[in-house]
Amino acid sequence: MENSFFDKDNCLRYENRYSIKKEYVYDKKISLNDILEKVAVNDYKVLIQNVNEMKFGYYRNKHFIFNDGSDVVSKYLIQMRLFNEVEEILVLSNKEEYYLRVIKDEMNGESKLIETVDSISVLFGKLDKDENLLDGFVELYDAGRKIRKVIPSSIKSDYYALTTRSYIEYNKKTGQAGYGYYRYVDIKPEK
Repeated sequence: MENSFFDKDNCLRYENRYSIKKEYVYDKKISLNDILEKVAVNDYKVLIQNVNEMKFGYYRNKHFIFNDGSDVVSKYLIQMRLFNEVEEILVLSNKEEYYLRVIKDEMNGESKLIETVDSISVLFGKLDKDENLLDGFVELYDAGRKIRKVIPSSIKSDYYALTTRSYIEYNKKTGQAGYGYYRYVDIKPEK
């Protein structure tokens, strides 16, 4: 059967890679910028979920860049993901502390070989022509839902997709496999 779900090109494929996962908890008396100064050593794309909004941006040279010129307001922060091809830093915020989970795909003394699966999720909306955006941002518009979102991309395309990497873990008692955790990898134009 041609073009079926089970075609080789449509099936999810796993890949073995070396990876390390670390978790940290910080008291909110320490500022989020001070925490990221220690942990975030690369450049990242960012997704922030606040109480009142979700927005995408960049974290470059230890600074946040959002198209609207705003900054991170810690008191409204629920969750933040800083991600690139190599690692993701997940920040969860509650009243008293920040919980950080760092996943890094690299081979070093602490990493372990693990099976992973990459999947893509097409972002709703089509490229909209907006002249008021900073370089490195594009705006998507979903006419049916009347939703606009600004995403980080320097490449123009009609559609974009978020790549997510899932890490397979095995239950030793039952022998069952499942996704133990996942991370965002990149936002790229979708062909």
